[in-house]
Amino acid sequence: MPAPDILPQLPPQTDVLEVITAINQVLFEQEDFHGNTEDYYNPANSFLNALLERHTGIPIALSLLYMEVGKRVGLQIEGIGLPFHFVVGCRLPQGRIYIDPFESGHIYSEEECRERVRHMLEGKGKIYAQWFEPVSHKNLLVRMLNNLKHIYLHTEDYERALAISDRILLLIPRSPLERRDRGFIHLSLKHYGRALRDLSAYVELVPSAEDNEEIQRQIKALRQLISMMN
Repeated sequence: MPAPDILPQLPPQTDVLEVITAINQVLFEQEDFHGNTEDYYNPANSFLNALLERHTGIPIALSLLYMEVGKRVGLQIEGIGLPFHFVVGCRLPQGRIYIDPFESGHIYSEEECRERVRHMLEGKGKIYAQWFEPVSHKNLLVRMLNNLKHIYLHTEDYERALAISDRILLLIPRSPLERRDRGFIHLSLKHYGRALRDLSAYVELVPSAEDNEEIQRQIKALRQLISMMN
């Protein structure tokens, strides 16, 4: 970790914004950590060991690095799970600021961060206050695993996507959406029996789900397919 390099740059009684400026200078100027926009769906972008070696990654991996560096210099930097994008936050006397490690540590005020989310949502849908609050360590891990799962799905690497989905369900075993997602991964791998179990569990957990009819049709087709194979 490059955190020790920051300490000599900090004068006594440095205020929080000066510490953040020093972190940004070391991480993004001296060490050249940066967001990987050219090869975003490379799974290596999600792994911290690869991030430290390659100095590039996705938002949540860079945010984890930033949190660890902040911790080592005495700052409480917390993960913030915005929709579609992960950043970090730091509370100041005048309110929380938001820092985007994917954009070289760009700092946003609370209102600027809300405006950014409005832009990402294209003005559609409600904005929830909890999006701007720190996430728990468990939820951070789940989000990181979800990112990796979607990368594997994007590249049609269903075996690895399944392994990640299994890990997510160890953390949140009663997640209906994850059971549904794992069911479709099993289906892609032609694990028809396991796909049927997961999709059936989903409709039992959420009988009023918007996609209930679609899933019921899939369940019916799976039962017919399995009966023909026996």
